[in-house]
Amino acid sequence: MNPTPKQILVVDDHPLTRKGLCDAIHAQPDLNVCGEAESWHAALELALTLRPDAIVLDLNLKDGNGWTLIEQLKAANAPPPPPILPRGL
Repeated sequence: MNPTPKQILVVDDHPLTRKGLCDAIHAQPDLNVCGEAESWHAALELALTLRPDAIVLDLNLKDGNGWTLIEQLKAANAPPPPPILPRGL
């Protein structure tokens, strides 16, 4: 029996980085990209709608930072999933 893949939301404002992260996630049989966002505003909407198991989160976004997203999820009484903070990409 195959377990249900973990659902991952990818948030990064650089399209090539986002694509690379998505490709790496799709290469793993137990992971699935459930959504992509380039801003924390779009990510907030997707996170509240999709309820991913984890978020791959760029902390330096053009419209703010990733910490803002985490704080907004807390304020919406939606416990944020564990963020995965890529470095050096």
